[in-house]
Amino acid sequence: MLRQLNLKAVYNSEEDNILQDFYIPVLSKSVSYDRAVGYFDAKMLTSSAAGLSKFIDNDGHMRLICGSTLTEPEYEAISLGYDARQLEERISDEFDQIIATVNDPLIEHQLQVLTWLVQNEKLDVKIALRRHGIHHQKIGVFQDIAGDFIVFQGSANETNNALLPFNYETINVFKSWLPEFRDHFEPHIASFNKLWSNKANDTLVLDISAIARSALTKKYPDVQRPNIQLEIDLWQKHLDSMMSSPSGLHPIIPDRLGDRKFQLHKHQKRALDNWQSNDFRGVFELATGSGKTITAIYGAIKMFQNRNRLFLVVAVPYQNLADQWAENLAIFNVRPIVCYGGEANWSSQLAKAVLDFKSGLTDFVAVVVVDATMTSHKRTFVDNLTLLGKDLSEYIMFVGDECHHHGAHSTYKALPETANLRMGLSATPDRGAEDDGNQRIEEYYGKIVDTYSLADALEDNVLTPYEYHLIPVAMTPDETEKYIMLSKKIAKLYAILKNTKFPSEQEEDGLNALLLKRAKLVNGSKNKPKALEELLGTLKPIKHSLFYCAEGMLENEDHEDDEGFRQIEIISSILHKHGWRSSRFTANENKARRAVILDDFKNEKVDSLVAMKCLDEGVDIPLCSTAFIMSSSRKERQFIQRRGRILRKSEGKIKAVIYDFVTTLPLENVSDPELGRKLMIAELKRINEFAGLALNKSSTYVDIEPYLKKYDLYHHVV
Repeated sequence: MLRQLNLKAVYNSEEDNILQDFYIPVLSKSVSYDRAVGYFDAKMLTSSAAGLSKFIDNDGHMRLICGSTLTEPEYEAISLGYDARQLEERISDEFDQIIATVNDPLIEHQLQVLTWLVQNEKLDVKIALRRHGIHHQKIGVFQDIAGDFIVFQGSANETNNALLPFNYETINVFKSWLPEFRDHFEPHIASFNKLWSNKANDTLVLDISAIARSALTKKYPDVQRPNIQLEIDLWQKHLDSMMSSPSGLHPIIPDRLGDRKFQLHKHQKRALDNWQSNDFRGVFELATGSGKTITAIYGAIKMFQNRNRLFLVVAVPYQNLADQWAENLAIFNVRPIVCYGGEANWSSQLAKAVLDFKSGLTDFVAVVVVDATMTSHKRTFVDNLTLLGKDLSEYIMFVGDECHHHGAHSTYKALPETANLRMGLSATPDRGAEDDGNQRIEEYYGKIVDTYSLADALEDNVLTPYEYHLIPVAMTPDETEKYIMLSKKIAKLYAILKNTKFPSEQEEDGLNALLLKRAKLVNGSKNKPKALEELLGTLKPIKHSLFYCAEGMLENEDHEDDEGFRQIEIISSILHKHGWRSSRFTANENKARRAVILDDFKNEKVDSLVAMKCLDEGVDIPLCSTAFIMSSSRKERQFIQRRGRILRKSEGKIKAVIYDFVTTLPLENVSDPELGRKLMIAELKRINEFAGLALNKSSTYVDIEPYLKKYDLYHHVV
């Protein structure tokens, strides 16, 4: 019985083996186990079976609740009373993705335990979905045959890192036979039961037991009754390898990278040599796709091998980029602390890593932080790094990926001064006319120590050669009229501001609002989908293709009160009509869903991704061979990075093809032809950049020749 166990009130991973000291003894006495965890991801799923082999001997039954989020379309559909079929399909895809790549013997065993339980109707699984945020409850309730129960609550998330002594994790234990703890455990039990019965406010709870059974049985069709001794042996073997193997805690240079022997390209070696010569400071201006991440990680490992100590911090602008850095670091046997989301996910782990490094208990730490975490007003991240002190500066390396973001004053102030080793990475570090931002970047990182252009990368066969095709799209008459009206207002307000010594914030905001409205009109012209449909009529569905769409809602001229449609919805509909299998890739998709989408893209279950902005920086899609640019910013950084993303090398990829939908005013019947000329000049900035290195450069301008002739713009062609 549970009362017979000599249980502590608090367990922490620094002093206790939480698996062997708590989970296995308690589960061996239990006949039911209710568990609520914060996240629906691979870590939760593959480790939530810890200790359950013994639980099975008692004919125990488990109820598991895990958390996730609702996308806006899902929330709207459910609010309108539609069924949850699409939501269940998405969760099913996530389940498949989570278990697809497991190859660790311990995790394989844990998944087989779950499979046996769900096949024998001993496990029910539900998912708690919230529109904003995530269900973050972390509690467990064990009950024995006598009706006694134990409630535990705390930071341990039943993941490998949580249950092994690498993180500082704690759990609090409350026993039902001690009435003084009633106020502590009763709210947790009531909360779990409320969730299980789908009566919690602002949370939708779905039974996904059938989904779990289908996914697990497909992976493990023939499972035997789990054996507790096998689990203990596998766990100990895993623990021993992590603690005793020199490569278990230290970074290594791999023998292979993907399908080739690992070795740096000449430009990567040169960049690191120049960085070293500049006292280990500087910016790498390396073309998108030319290996900035691998260069930086290799440089960091060489620094560690040279100095025998290193605290590596990598700052990135987006969460998906943080995840990619973690994946790339894993190739070099580095398990970084990833800092984003709620502080509860990383703050205690970071604090312990800082103290261990400072005291000499650890000689290597890697941290990947999102810029928003670094600049948070709470200063939790910055304050932790400050504790390292200046005396360790020579061992602290800071890598700023997409470092052009760090020219902003708020971000610049958060950059750690304690780091003597500084490396900035960006294909486009120049912030244009923002002189202060450029100055801040140079003040922190130092000068640009190496430049490797897209032309260099193409010449060296580091990137894929490409064709570039222009699709001119004239605005509709109504759009033309609005464009002319907005342009005149912009010109008038710009003239006023130019002649005003101290323009008001309201006037500047007014100008920016007009510029945004005009840009939206250009990017979202109604004739673009029509031009695409005409083009698709000449093409068969193309594998590994990408469509860049305009952001936000487009105007609906037919219904003045209607906010309109998203271009991405229109494009997706057209693709479906023409037999293309497409999937949207936007900010609405969470990490697990994106992984499923990219896997389907890789395996040709879908032909194309229809994206908005989120593929501009960070996401690696080397398989993509054809791009349709329906919308493009005038910002040079955006279109340069988009092109580089399409040109990444991939096996069997001989060339890439880019279709650029260029917005124009109609050639005839325009009241102000000069505005048509200015618009084409603005578009030529991007066209010239793309055409200059294209395989078909000589024929690129044929489709816009009527505009070049009308506006006398031949001298603007590079």
